Amino acid sequence: MPQPADHCLYCILRDFQPTLAAIIALGAAALAYYAATQKIRHDKKVADRELALRRLGVYMRTQSDAELVEMIARTLKPQAKTLHAYLLRPDQRSADDPTIESTLKKWRLTSDMNETWQNLHLFPAPIARRVNGLRRSLMNFVFESDSTNYRLLADPDRGAEWLTQMTTTLEADAAAIVSELDHLIAEIGAAVE
Repeated sequence: MPQPADHCLYCILRDFQPTLAAIIALGAAALAYYAATQKIRHDKKVADRELALRRLGVYMRTQSDAELVEMIARTLKPQAKTLHAYLLRPDQRSADDPTIESTLKKWRLTSDMNETWQNLHLFPAPIARRVNGLRRSLMNFVFESDSTNYRLLADPDRGAEWLTQMTTTLEADAAAIVSELDHLIAEIGAAVE
């Protein structure tokens, strides 16, 4: 006949003590793992937000630079013939020269997009290619619109045509960048809020 003392609660718990200890240890480990991964998830979320804010700042400054390039190109395009004459003979002034001089000073003060170039890795590939093209065109235009360089490089018969073509290209490239950045800025702005 079995003894009733063998089936007491203490005896059952005593027999399953290693199993209960393992279950408690597993629960504690799961709780510690959850707490550690929660911290990692929080840190990742903070880092992603900081990167998004950095991108937003770079995109907004690039958009502002592109808008300025677009505005100046739009201003110069109708004055291509006058600009051509001015660049060939800067010592001979005409009535339009103050406007042209002022616009050329704006060109020379325009950002060369160095910050954008330094942060090109933050841009999607299509916009990065556009930025690269705009930057090269801008540097080419600024270099060749210097009166000394222009007289050496320009074909006198096609100078005004070249100036019109360059300003049209700069205006179109800058407008495309502004448009594409509008969408990215809106997306990032909504995600950051």
